[in-house]
Parts: sequence; structure tokens; C-alpha cells
Amino acid sequence: MKTISELVGDLTLPSFEYVFQRVEETGESRTSTVELPPLLLQLRDRVWPSGQSDGRGSKSMPSTRSLVDDTALYDYARIAAQIGDWCRMARLVATRDAIADLRAWHDHTKAVLAGDTEVFYRKQLAGWVGLIRDHLQPPERVTIEHPCPACGTTGWGDQITGGDRWPIELRYWVDESQHPHGEVARCRVCGLVWRGRAAVEELGEELNEKRLLEGSTK
Repeated sequence: MKTISELVGDLTLPSFEYVFQRVEETGESRTSTVELPPLLLQLRDRVWPSGQSDGRGSKSMPSTRSLVDDTALYDYARIAAQIGDWCRMARLVATRDAIADLRAWHDHTKAVLAGDTEVFYRKQLAGWVGLIRDHLQPPERVTIEHPCPACGTTGWGDQITGGDRWPIELRYWVDESQHPHGEVARCRVCGLVWRGRAAVEELGEELNEKRLLEGSTK
């Protein structure tokens, strides 16, 4: 897992992406470098159209902006509020600029975090990085049509919150070569998680065995 400094960097500093392009006229390939905004800024840009923001500050009053993504708004507001709380706990003044506040918190606390406290903050930051990347590049989602092997549940949810007949959802991402990666399966009832390709494949083998066993007893 990344360090706290690396995770704070992902959230608050620009990153660079190398893009390969083929020139049709010559058939040659060339590489260009693209600078990407910090993840926190990319998440905020999903809340309001980019034309209404000048980067770190908004050009219009919050009440007059057009929302782009309500879920992103909720998640950004929750993350920004938590960062503000961290600053106040460290006796820092929260400025309501999530990027500036997180960097100030990191600079103030990086020398003293240790043990369980360091593990807590590292997990929280890693969760934010993953959540924002889910917003920026939503995963593919597949419902596995079988009861959960752990809790045995065959349905979840209700008419108010929604739901499905089957509780296990598989999520994965597809890269530019159309190769899946980052596989995660989760039971939406008991919360058990199968993380990584090996664990998901083991889950598939277990469910196939159960299907064969169920078929032989009918």
C-alpha cells in the first residue's frame, strides 16, 4: 500500500500521463505528455461544469452553478468536511480549500503519525483515492447469479432503496487494451469481499462446484 505522503500527493498534486499517438500521414508513432489535475480537483470538476471554475476558485456563486454529478457532490463535500475536521483536530485553521487544507494537515502531522493512527489515516486516504478514481473511470459491474456462499442470501434491498435477486456484485476495470484488472467481488448483504483476480477466480470455482452439486441433487 502507498504511504501517506504518496496518497496525499495523488489527491493534491498534478500527475502526468504518457499518450501514444500514431501520425496517419507518416505512419510514425509519437509520445506526448499530458498533465492531469490533482484527484481532488478532478472530483470537484465533476460537480460543476469546468467553464464555471477557474481552477482553485469558482467564477460564480454556489447557488447559481449547474450541478453535473449529484453523487460526486456528496462525496466531495464529505471528503472536504473530513479534511477540515482533521485540520481542526491538529489545531490548524481550515480554509475550505480541500487541497490546501490536506497539504497543510500533512505537513503539520507527517512527523508524528505512527502506529494505529498512521494506519487509520493511510486507509482513509487510500479509500478516497479509490473512490475518486471510481468516479473518473467507473468500473464495469456484473451481478453474479448465485446466492452468497458466506451468508446464503438470495436477495437484498427493498422497494425504497432498490435491490436485486442476487447479492454479489463483481466490479472490474478495463484498460486501453481491453484487459480487465482490479477485480473486486462484494456481497451487498454480509459485506464479504473477494479482492483481486485470484480471489475472484476462487469464488467462481466455489460457486461452480455448488451449482454442480445442486444440479446432481435435483
